[in-house]
Amino acid sequence: MNYKRTMLLKLTLPIFIESLLRILMGNINVLMISRYSENAVGAIGVANQVISMLVVVYGIVSLGSAIAVGQHKGAGNYDMASKVANVALVLNFLFGLALSMGVVVSARLVLKLMNIPAELSGFAYTYIVIVGGASFNQALMSAMSAISRSYGQTKFPMFIALGMNLLNIAGNGISLFQPFGIPVLGIKGVAFSTAISQAIGVLVMGHFLYKQVGVEFRFSYFKPFPKDIFKLIIKIGTPAAGESMAYTFSQLATTAIVTMIGPNAITGMVYVMNLTYFVSILGGSLGQGTQIAVSHLTGAGKMDEAYETCIRSVKMGALANSIASIVLILFRMQFLMLYTNDVEILRLCENLFFIDFAAQVIRPFNHVIGNSLRAAGDVRFPMIISSLSFWGVSVTLCYILGVACGLGLTGVWIAFAIDESVRGLTLLKRWKSRVWQSKVLVRIGGQA
Repeated sequence: MNYKRTMLLKLTLPIFIESLLRILMGNINVLMISRYSENAVGAIGVANQVISMLVVVYGIVSLGSAIAVGQHKGAGNYDMASKVANVALVLNFLFGLALSMGVVVSARLVLKLMNIPAELSGFAYTYIVIVGGASFNQALMSAMSAISRSYGQTKFPMFIALGMNLLNIAGNGISLFQPFGIPVLGIKGVAFSTAISQAIGVLVMGHFLYKQVGVEFRFSYFKPFPKDIFKLIIKIGTPAAGESMAYTFSQLATTAIVTMIGPNAITGMVYVMNLTYFVSILGGSLGQGTQIAVSHLTGAGKMDEAYETCIRSVKMGALANSIASIVLILFRMQFLMLYTNDVEILRLCENLFFIDFAAQVIRPFNHVIGNSLRAAGDVRFPMIISSLSFWGVSVTLCYILGVACGLGLTGVWIAFAIDESVRGLTLLKRWKSRVWQSKVLVRIGGQA
């Protein structure tokens, strides 16, 4: 198994296209719904904040299973890889059912605690009950996509995601714009469109896993119940979920700090983040592709090749991000004016892209090395370092530089760049130490 540049690109390119399509389709969705009601856009945004917390929980099993399946596949333990996949699907389905029912029961209370305005709460409640109540489909899709990628099959999840998004957009069109004289279904129709497209995606993905990937669904895998596999999946996945939670809450804290600078600063931050995210998904996709490669290689005992694959990916990611970031700098005003013509906001934002360049160059260190460490079984270290840096560096310096020193958004972006550098260089040191080699979960011919 020789993961050279072409193999990495084969794994990474579909993940990148899927991420890009998700952003584009999401923007199309928002534009469609905004033509129906601005309040509906806000309500769905609020509802998706709640649902995104469920997705973090589902990610515990998905990431844990992805790494365990990848290492078993690399070690040649195909039956064990299939068994881990079965346990992951059942676990996430049970988690999904429990959380889906919990969301339906607690939706009104959650919205009340979030202090949602009355004009949004009705829309948000309807959307949460329908989409959140069917989120067990998201749980299954999360696990299935992770398993498919662990087998090196990254193209099919991309096509599934595209199909689901197209179905969702078609459903939204039927719900909102009265084709063929159909009554306007409003937010309820949009919610059902989302839930139904996800359910269809799960059915198609399940068929693909069985027919094309070769994952066999057997009841015998659960006699007796595989407690060791259950514990392993949770052990691997929980730190990554903790890291996601730490990031989410640190972003909320950062937003609260930026509100102290002023309303234009908040608006400007959103615009710049929207644009720079298109650069970030390059390194993020490469990180996911490298995770698959490293899990296979470490499972096969090819530690030197795993080491070199990660380093090669970091260099590729830094180069790709640099080129994309330079393009963004050159055309920054044209891109910004797609969002606004406000002179004050444009003035606040135009120089942030130069600072962001420094962050983008180092960001692949975090995406690629963080995912590689997790793929090797070294799951706690990235979580600890990232959580400490999110709060101790990023949030703290955002306040000190942005508010206390009066640098505004410039100070905030300097804080972001320093945070990326601290995490990236620390993770690089960890990777070069090769401590992760002692954390590998599976050996050739062995079991986790």
